[in-house]
Amino acid sequence: MLKILVTNDDGVWAPGIIAIASRMAQHAEVVVVAPEKPNSARSHCITLHKPLRLNRMPPYGLTPGAGSLDVYACSGTPVDCIVLGVDHVCGEHKPDLVISGINDGYNVAEDLIYSGTVGGAVEGAINRIPSFSISQGSFPGVDFEASAALVDLAISAILFGRSFSWHSDLLRELQERAADILPDMLDFSTLESDDTTDRYPQPGEWWPAGLGNRPCINLNLPRIPAESISGLCWAVAGKRDYMDVVQRREDPFGREYFWIAGERVLMEELPGTDTWALSRGLISATPMLFDQTAHADLQLLRSLRANHG
Repeated sequence: MLKILVTNDDGVWAPGIIAIASRMAQHAEVVVVAPEKPNSARSHCITLHKPLRLNRMPPYGLTPGAGSLDVYACSGTPVDCIVLGVDHVCGEHKPDLVISGINDGYNVAEDLIYSGTVGGAVEGAINRIPSFSISQGSFPGVDFEASAALVDLAISAILFGRSFSWHSDLLRELQERAADILPDMLDFSTLESDDTTDRYPQPGEWWPAGLGNRPCINLNLPRIPAESISGLCWAVAGKRDYMDVVQRREDPFGREYFWIAGERVLMEELPGTDTWALSRGLISATPMLFDQTAHADLQLLRSLRANHG
């Protein structure tokens, strides 16, 4: 059975993590290790100079089906949670998959640098574990359970190249409302169906073969009800701008303080970007690397050195 380590940056009791952990635990062995309080914008922060606490929590009141669910709250960051989950909580049976999310709000464009949700997934990839960071565009009344069902299907399609029996109704609905298939869209209609099991299998060879790294993929669900989402699109990270990033204020004693916030004023809509896909009601899927080398610049600099002798 597939073993999944789940974290987030909204905290162990956030509705998004409860939804995805509960959903996956119906068909897999799920271990949640998540921050005891919100840790947004903590990026890849890791705790080195103070102790970490780890407390076992009730499993969200869930009675799993074919799977299982264990929940732990950690005093540290999302990256701390993955480190503790991989090296301590999961024991000898390391996780087969890491999921970080579902975050309440997008993580697109430059947000990938700052996001604690993305940081948790990247730490999974550093440990050679296929990993997903998952975010949902925020709106009043968002149904994280419906979002989790879509994420469940997307992960199955991406990693196994097929669907399973518990995806059949959702898959049929998605195919009925699908827009025209664009070149960069994942065509769910081509998936083979495995109706012989009620649980995710342990992975052998991950699909698709030939990826240069263990998959580390950033998924964002658009800011619309799940029943209106029409598909998934492979995309590059786009761009978006903020205004009034630093806000100066005064406390009741007249002393100044500063608040780093900012209002989003622009989301790039170039075709092929994550922001473009989301504006069209599609899930955006962006493969990520933790290698920050600018390879094109490196080649240029090497050639300049050669030219100058």
